Amino acid sequence: PNNRIGDYTLDANDSCVLNVELENGALGVVHMSRYYTGFMNSLEMSIHGTDGAIRVSTGQGSDRLWTCIGKDRHTHEFTTQKCEPQPDTFERFINALRSGSKSSPDFAHTMKLQRYLEACFNSHETGQWLTLSKCTG
Repeated sequence: PNNRIGDYTLDANDSCVLNVELENGALGVVHMSRYYTGFMNSLEMSIHGTDGAIRVSTGQGSDRLWTCIGKDRHTHEFTTQKCEPQPDTFERFINALRSGSKSSPDFAHTMKLQRYLEACFNSHETGQWLTLSKCTG
């Protein structure tokens, strides 16, 4: 209500859904949200295929990786894999400032991401699929 979550004012689009088709014809759905129920400032990705699935989750204090491969794909069982903690965006930025090294992502990478976002909005507005080359050129 009123573009707020408690005391926090929502200042960015909170959620999006992308329908994707890869070069090999595989179809996918990408859902992204900055704050969705039960998760705050987390990033998750799942990839499901005929030979298995993986799920990666970062944020909320830990990085996690699950796999469903081999015989597990027939029982739909995911196995937790050991995942070494990785610095988050803020830690990488501070470390780059302290060390004087180049920060990643850099401005060029950020501009490329902005082109993707703009292409997604254009795709939505026109009701047409877009190709990667249209937003990277």
